[in-house]
Amino acid sequence: MARTKRKQHHSMHHSAVGHHSSRSHHDDQPENTRHDMERIATAGREQAGRMQRRARSAFDAFSGPIARIMDQNFSLFQKTVQTMQQESLWFFNRRLEHTSHMMENSRDFRGVSGLVHLHQEWMLDFARDCSEQATRFAQLMRDLAMESAERVTEASSEALERGESEMEVEQEEYESSETDHRAAA
Repeated sequence: MARTKRKQHHSMHHSAVGHHSSRSHHDDQPENTRHDMERIATAGREQAGRMQRRARSAFDAFSGPIARIMDQNFSLFQKTVQTMQQESLWFFNRRLEHTSHMMENSRDFRGVSGLVHLHQEWMLDFARDCSEQATRFAQLMRDLAMESAERVTEASSEALERGESEMEVEQEEYESSETDHRAAA
């Protein structure tokens, strides 16, 4: 019986000490947990900030050149419309002059055969003018297309170079922040 009392006393003593020390450790645990949670939350905010900066820089890297390409396309459209207007005006003026010249010459023709001859000359002249106009217009459109292709190529190259440099800067920032984060941990 004396032995049983000693075992119970010994068990209670150790369990009380164990309980006391576990309570003390348990009391420190909320503080450690809180510190860990704050550290995780801070790391999450930093990561979210880096992601936002990367997204913004990616958008900026491509939005400028894309806006420039859109401006160039609009400029090309305006130039094309203006060229078409000028060429159409030139063609109609030329046709009007040729038709006026034919009408003046028509006074010299007599009878149905003269009228048929005049009509054939007018048709040949019209076909020649249309062919010349088509050739001129094709050359103008080819020149505009080449100019546009050069502009798009320049803008695309610029966007690619800018994007690559932005990515290099982001990679360096990421590596630096990772190094800082590891050092802090």
